[in-house]
Amino acid sequence: MHKACRKLELKYDWKPDNGCWKRDQNHQIIRAESQYPSAPRASTQFEYHEDKESFYSYVVRTCRTELTSILKGPLQEWEEVHAVFLRAHLELKKKGSGLAIYDKNCPNNVPLKASSLHPQLTLSKLVPRIGEFESAPRVMEFKNEQGEVTLTNYMVSSHYDDRLHLRDHQARMTRRLERAEAREELKLRYQTDKKEAKCPSFDAKNRFRTLSMTFRFRRAHVCVAVRDPLTQPRAGIVRA
Repeated sequence: MHKACRKLELKYDWKPDNGCWKRDQNHQIIRAESQYPSAPRASTQFEYHEDKESFYSYVVRTCRTELTSILKGPLQEWEEVHAVFLRAHLELKKKGSGLAIYDKNCPNNVPLKASSLHPQLTLSKLVPRIGEFESAPRVMEFKNEQGEVTLTNYMVSSHYDDRLHLRDHQARMTRRLERAEAREELKLRYQTDKKEAKCPSFDAKNRFRTLSMTFRFRRAHVCVAVRDPLTQPRAGIVRA
């Protein structure tokens, strides 16, 4: 139905509407590209409860725009795709029958499914275009005598840090790291104080008995000391 609507719009020069089929720049009717998938539930819960940027949000923020531009263009080799992730200190690898994105700082952490970042980032879509999957190229770094990196074939512009809060992702990296270190220090101090704190001994049973006897004597003293008919025992009634 959507495809038929696009043909009618093209035939009668009507304004095109949105749908599963669309007209490209050459007025050819093609299937519309899939929309980006929604964020994984685990990522949204992590950000909601912890107020920290999830790995999914970091990958989307640093790679999706550039990757979309590359996939729309005349893609020729896997290195173009790998370069986007390497600059964000990430790596695209095969996982089972598909692709996954790994954090190079923590490769043992759970990776992100590649199609979650972009629907075209799959083996079934890329292999026909650029051939069989090729692993990411080696990152080479040249350091000076002080151990500082002076030259590299892939300049890392950012990296994922799960200590950084989501609300701070627009702040400068130096301030984000300072805040993250301050939070870690505060947590460590709390844990240390918690271990060193000693809970005072509290014998509830004996304390209740002591208070009960104390107030019983006070009530007896009031009955004797205060001359008020309302506080005196009635005739024939013996108080315990």
